[in-house]
Amino acid sequence: MGGKQFLSNELDGGTRIPSAFGPRNLAHIRLLGPRQISLGDNEAELTLHCADNSMTWTVSNRGNSPMTFEIALAASVTTQVTGTTATLSRGDIQLRVEGIAGIEKGERILAKVLPHETTSLHWALTAP
Repeated sequence: MGGKQFLSNELDGGTRIPSAFGPRNLAHIRLLGPRQISLGDNEAELTLHCADNSMTWTVSNRGNSPMTFEIALAASVTTQVTGTTATLSRGDIQLRVEGIAGIEKGERILAKVLPHETTSLHWALTAP
């Protein structure tokens, strides 16, 4: 966002939902409409709704066990957390992410999803 890369593209980067057999493969991809896409499997689904300066990521858990959705950040991103909101900075660009469970080691955003529930992360560009 803002012309800067915030997510890691390194090995073990990007997004994932860990499981006992490694990260879940969200291979069922559906285009829901303009700027909307869904990726899922039998128990988990990630839906992305994008706008010009914001986006909402909704994670659904249709399974019987809690899950954690993880988002790996690029090494040059700095983080500041207040409750369930994080401010991510890279140079003069800042993003606000609401709805998080925390940030692990300043490197990975965590979102917890209870069985048969959903959680949403709201991303917004806060500086030019």
